[in-house]
Amino acid sequence: MAETFGQRLKRIRKAKKLTQVELAKIVGVTNQYISTYEKEKHTPNVATLEWICKALGVTATELLGF
Repeated sequence: MAETFGQRLKRIRKAKKLTQVELAKIVGVTNQYISTYEKEKHTPNVATLEWICKALGVTATELLGF
C-alpha cells in the first residue's frame, strides 16, 4: 500500500527528531494543524507546504510522494 501524505510527513518529521510542536513553531502554525495534516483531516496550502518542506529539509516532490 502506498504511503499517504500524512504518513510521509510524520515519518520524515520523526526522522528529523522533531515533535509536532517543534515543527509547528518553525512553520508558524499550531501543533493542531500538524496533527490534522498527519491524520489526513486537512492538507496544507501551498505556502504552508513550502514552509514544512524548508523546515524538514525536503522537496515538495519528496513530501508529496511524486
